[in-house]
Amino acid sequence: MRKEALVFLCLIFLFQIYPIYADTITGESITGKVSNSVGLNISLTAYFPVFTIFSPIENAIYLKNSSLLLNYSVINNQSVWYNLDNGINRTISTTFLIFNTSQGGHILYLYANSSFGNMTSKNVSFSVNLTRFIINYSSFESAGEPKGQTTDFLGYSFNELQNLSNIILHQPDYGKIKFLTIINLTNDSILGDNFLDISNNINISTNRIEVNSTALPNFNISATLWLFNLNFVNPRILKNNVLCPETECKKESYSSGELKFNVTSFTIYSAEETPTAVSAVAPQLGGGGGAVTKIENFILDKEQLKVSLRQGETVKDSVRIKNIGTMKIKILVELRGLENFTKISEQDFEISPNETKEIIIDFLVREDSLPDIYIGKIVFKSQNIKREILTSLNIASKKALFDLKVEIPNKFLSVNPGEEVVAELTLLSFGKFGRIDANLEYGIKDSLGNTLLVNSEQVAVETQLILVKSFKIPSYFLGGDYFFYSKATYNGEMAVASATFKVQPSIEFPKMKIYAFFLIFIVLIIVLIRHFIILMRTKKKISRE
Repeated sequence: MRKEALVFLCLIFLFQIYPIYADTITGESITGKVSNSVGLNISLTAYFPVFTIFSPIENAIYLKNSSLLLNYSVINNQSVWYNLDNGINRTISTTFLIFNTSQGGHILYLYANSSFGNMTSKNVSFSVNLTRFIINYSSFESAGEPKGQTTDFLGYSFNELQNLSNIILHQPDYGKIKFLTIINLTNDSILGDNFLDISNNINISTNRIEVNSTALPNFNISATLWLFNLNFVNPRILKNNVLCPETECKKESYSSGELKFNVTSFTIYSAEETPTAVSAVAPQLGGGGGAVTKIENFILDKEQLKVSLRQGETVKDSVRIKNIGTMKIKILVELRGLENFTKISEQDFEISPNETKEIIIDFLVREDSLPDIYIGKIVFKSQNIKREILTSLNIASKKALFDLKVEIPNKFLSVNPGEEVVAELTLLSFGKFGRIDANLEYGIKDSLGNTLLVNSEQVAVETQLILVKSFKIPSYFLGGDYFFYSKATYNGEMAVASATFKVQPSIEFPKMKIYAFFLIFIVLIIVLIRHFIILMRTKKKISRE
């Protein structure tokens, strides 16, 4: 038995390493079975690259011809390249690529080599038709990009739009809708017109969310709604200006002027103060008796500021603060992390109800300031409320030979831990003709300016270079704002750029994993001790007999 067991283990070891040697010698696909006294079956397969293409989708119709996404996975590869319509072959260093094309049908070809010289190819056919289906959602766009978390409808194919889930419409100052079931966007009240009018049939404004379900019956489904910047103490939900029953409207939470609730169908939703017999009040001045509720609340017209300057330059920006409460409030403004580069016109002021105050922010970069990316916050505080503007200052060398841009496609502006964030880096050379060999650094920073992930490489630039870079977000990243940054350095001169994205909070907590592992370890120890005690008792019993 011992000899058979030894032979068995040796066979397993040999068959584990044999496919590698077989591939090296022949480079061909080898399949076979080996039998012995213990009934071992082994299948040997050559070491070829294997592709899976996620986007573009086979035979899909896309409604735009710019910023299309190539997304694939590959294993057993050493190098990968592609071409569009049998055009120029281009090497790919990541599993994501943003590309432009023309209207009409196209074929995208992917190729890969293994370390043993084996090549695999795969292609996908798709088409671009700019008039196949037109979506008007301009009221939910800003500068051609979706506002906030609004779904980027043109980032999907016509096929996907007929079965789209998790649709979000977002007006950052007023509210948000997240539809909870799948929607066929082409199935509105006028079938076959190839047009969907979201802007004129869905309205999110001050204390109001409305969906015209007659024109958009496909959107008349359950959803989660948010109303922002309310000035109530304890709001209740209205449907068509009357109290909405709990069977149709379920309140989830209310905090800092943000009301979240679920609805079963669509019409017009709003909120009002819940009537109470006794309220926390302040005496009303003048005759008539009674009392009024005093509420403190304010909003800002910006959530983020991004400023790019060269050494020795200055620029002005502004922030508007509106008092949406019912009492006069005093606001203090603090700088955190940007004190050496920023001056604020007023840092201590009062605002009356419904009044709007504008403050001026001067960004001042001295000649001797070190080129880099500086991250900080501008904090606005009243007695009970604090709001922040995340601010990034990109300082380039005075004589930098590059203009550098970082752009994150809409699909990657919000990612989960474990997913990839992708950015397009554009380097534009000016001031010198011919090839420039520069050092390119790119990475991820958190909202405190800490560098969390970083890579660097040498790149050759003649006039313009576009690169697509990505990072897989580790599971330990907390939810919040992050920066994808880049620095290009040549002869000591530096160009810098950055773009923000969000990481969604993970539903898994690392501490819980540790506790679970520790608990399992303790249980295993207890089981082992128990078995050891039973074994010892059995041996003693046998020895006595």
